[in-house]
Amino acid sequence: MISFGFTPTKNDYIKSFRAYYLSNWQFWVFLVLVTILLGIVAISALLSGELRDGYNLALSFIIPLIVFIILGSFLLSTLIINPLKIANKVEKDERLRSPIQYEVSTEQILFKNQFTETKTDWGSFQKFIETEDVFLLVYSVNKAMFQFVPKRAFASSDDEQAFKQLLISKNLKNKNSPLNIKKKPLLIIIIIALLCCFIYLCAASFLYTYFRSIQ
Repeated sequence: MISFGFTPTKNDYIKSFRAYYLSNWQFWVFLVLVTILLGIVAISALLSGELRDGYNLALSFIIPLIVFIILGSFLLSTLIINPLKIANKVEKDERLRSPIQYEVSTEQILFKNQFTETKTDWGSFQKFIETEDVFLLVYSVNKAMFQFVPKRAFASSDDEQAFKQLLISKNLKNKNSPLNIKKKPLLIIIIIALLCCFIYLCAASFLYTYFRSIQ
């Protein structure tokens, strides 16, 4: 059995929810690139001076601009506003800030604080997400719910590794988080290279449109 405890902070909640949202990091990278591209398309169309025709105006400027605003708002809301709302709720609700104690065995997880005590078997979880600071245990039925365990809760690195090995032994899917990306230098290099190529192509397209418009 592994025993550990911690006092949740609002920073724990912010990091946990961001790690959960970013667990499908490929989707977020794609979304960010599409958002940037649409913004450049809208600006390029505005500078080109070819928006007199209503069809061109809608196709080249208004539609990309609307989609850009929608995607940008979604990114802002999901990654910044929602975690801050949760942090504000934590400050107001003592139950969310109450010290919690975990007792983990091969059969179940028991977590308790001064308000409640819950026993959960391993079949209730479908996967775990690991970042540099936290483990997230994602439920099987309601996949939008999870338990988080900050790594500072463990008394030693051996306890932390024992907990992780227990998660793996229970056949929980290990969903890598982009917040753990610095442990993968090759992946960092590939992503930076792709981003540089994308930015270069967008900048080249923008400058071409701009200089053509002033000729």
